[in-house]
Amino acid sequence: MADSEWEMVNRDGAPSERTHYRVYLVTYLCTKETHHAICVETDPEQRFSSWGHLFRVDGDLYNGMRYDFDKCCHPFESSTGQTMEHIGWVRREASVKEVCEGIPAPPKQWGDKLKQIDPDVPPRHSHHWAADVVTALKTTGVLEPLLDTDDGRVIVRPKLVVDKKQPARVSELRFLI
Repeated sequence: MADSEWEMVNRDGAPSERTHYRVYLVTYLCTKETHHAICVETDPEQRFSSWGHLFRVDGDLYNGMRYDFDKCCHPFESSTGQTMEHIGWVRREASVKEVCEGIPAPPKQWGDKLKQIDPDVPPRHSHHWAADVVTALKTTGVLEPLLDTDDGRVIVRPKLVVDKKQPARVSELRFLI
């Protein structure tokens, strides 16, 4: 399809892969809890290196957390990636990083002897930060909603299945969902 035809089809400004990036809410398995982050898919062909940008907080409740941004591989290429949920679209030039930087990372919440610093304030984890980011992205208009044709279901990491009767070769491994 020629560019002029494509522009006519997408005149309404609906998100497409030529003008927008997919945004996912992803979970990673960590030592103490499931970690939540925002992932923007910038190059779906590069699963192992520069697949996208990862926006997250890193740390724990005992030391506090800090905001972190980096390029990332596809979440399921990471040894800890567990789930992905397509939550919307952002324009290629959108300022996702600036919105994420504006959301404070959860501070230190536990002190010595495993006592909560302020018992009247519920603990804030990475999933609280990620939820605040999604809300801010929607409020600022940076995150655009899913299209009717998008699948917003949670995608669970495929499980590796190996035939235990024979030694497995990499070419024989099958993945099940």
